[in-house]
Amino acid sequence: MSETLGKTVAMLISILLFFIFPVENMLTRQDDITRIVVLYETTDFVDSVRNLGYITPVMYAQFCEALAATGNVYEITMEHIHYSIDPVYTDPADITTFQHDYMINRNITYTEEILERLFPENPGFSGQTDRYYYLSKGDIFRVKVVNVNKTPATRVQQLLLFSELPARRIIVSYGAWYGMKITDMAVLFVSIALPFALMLRIKNDNLKNAEYKSMILNRYLDTAVEDASNAMIVRGMDNKIFISREKAVEAFFTTLYVNFGIMHDETAKDVLKAYIPVIVLIDYDGYWVYSAESYKNINGEIIQEMVWKPKKPYFYEKKGFVYLFTLDDYVKVFDTINKVFYEGRREELTSALPFDTLICDFELFEEVRKRTIAESIKKDVNIAINEHNKYAKTYGIAYHFSPPSISDGNWQRNIEDIGILAFFQGIPVGIRGERFNSYALGAARIIRKNYYFIQQDINGIYYYHRENCPILTEKDTIYDNRRECALLGAFPCHICNP
Repeated sequence: MSETLGKTVAMLISILLFFIFPVENMLTRQDDITRIVVLYETTDFVDSVRNLGYITPVMYAQFCEALAATGNVYEITMEHIHYSIDPVYTDPADITTFQHDYMINRNITYTEEILERLFPENPGFSGQTDRYYYLSKGDIFRVKVVNVNKTPATRVQQLLLFSELPARRIIVSYGAWYGMKITDMAVLFVSIALPFALMLRIKNDNLKNAEYKSMILNRYLDTAVEDASNAMIVRGMDNKIFISREKAVEAFFTTLYVNFGIMHDETAKDVLKAYIPVIVLIDYDGYWVYSAESYKNINGEIIQEMVWKPKKPYFYEKKGFVYLFTLDDYVKVFDTINKVFYEGRREELTSALPFDTLICDFELFEEVRKRTIAESIKKDVNIAINEHNKYAKTYGIAYHFSPPSISDGNWQRNIEDIGILAFFQGIPVGIRGERFNSYALGAARIIRKNYYFIQQDINGIYYYHRENCPILTEKDTIYDNRRECALLGAFPCHICNP
């Protein structure tokens, strides 16, 4: 009798180890995949709203259908934040009572009001576009998706733990600115193997969590530099283009604050800023560096804050000649011996400087130009990051900031257009000391109109794609032209036909 009972217990434990735990692990992985799918669909929906400036009933319905395809039920929360700047009058009806001041008013529209516009109970509108929900330039649109049903993984875990677990497991928020006797052996095996299995599971979950957080942070950073590169271009009289550093950095941090959910927490904003050691605004004929600086105020107090440094040119000197490069072939040359100044396109200067090999040799000119621009910016970035450690310590950050490991080739390929380059370092993403370190470049597309990206497909073959290719997921390295991609062994994509 005791032997039969022992075999029964052993069988139950074996089932637990060799069936239930693998199933629970598989279902947990399924939740992880679902979370990534929900994140992708949410960011795609928010980015579409930001790019178009409005929401249509079809867009929202397609978003809901994409979420429903995961097999879960979700609660979708939308927020539309609109800021208005209004003049201050003591009597609004009397223009002479203007107080020479203004107020910034913050208005928030929530899910119910947005859905009421998209799907009215009494549709007395004249056309389909009357059901569009519009945003204004500078508005913030944010979406939060939370599952309300219990996933299969949650139900299996409740069975194993004999306790009730919360349903909320898949949570995504995104926003943008516009496992003797047989019984003894089984018990011994469980007592020995289970702690190791639990430790491995915790470590694996932590790594997955750190990877997931890093992916989200990369998306936040990419969105921030994209918003900044769009905001920094200001068109003036006669459609002349100006670069606004203030608008760029304002848009960059606003997008980060929105996605981190700290828009109205000034202390959290300052701490987040401390994880951004340097921002570089790349202009046509030079660059600005936004980094920490120490100075004394009018009271003699030492102040540390992030400020814009003076603009620096792309400067190169050789054999008595000083060259001031730009992001294309326009160059200024100064002959320090004869005190003569030359300016124009490289090809135009070959007749005036026939013995200057740098001007007369196109390939040499391009090599030196790209290397000079990249090394100038790289040098100042490294200095700023090393100096940032003093600034970060004032916010209790013990992380040691250090220059990133970026190859010279990547520096040169990425810096080819007016844009903004931002570095994000040291923010914790795991319980074992994992840190997020990355950088992102947003281009304004003034100098270079076309970009190409190389990506390896599932068969191991490399293809180059246009930026808007629907199957493109990797945009780490930018290539100037199709010839450069082909020389690296990449074939043209059959979807976007670059």
